[in-house]
Amino acid sequence: MKEEQITTTQLRRTPGRLMDEARHTPLVITRFGRRSSVLLSYELYAALTAGRIVGRLDEADSRMVEAVLETEMDARHSHLDSLMSER
Repeated sequence: MKEEQITTTQLRRTPGRLMDEARHTPLVITRFGRRSSVLLSYELYAALTAGRIVGRLDEADSRMVEAVLETEMDARHSHLDSLMSER
């Protein structure tokens, strides 16, 4: 899941469109150029607050598995890839 950033001004101008977009991918909201909040679907919010994100992969629904598989690490953390090598 690629991170997309929006500004608070964009959120004020087009809230409906951005809420629709957040159903598919979380949107990082910036304020004065700094990350402030995240707009995400209720389903993802419910999964996060229920602790399902750290549960067993075979118990996750297909949308959650797909979202995890599509997630990309921020390039600033690429040095951590070596820690994830298969044993």
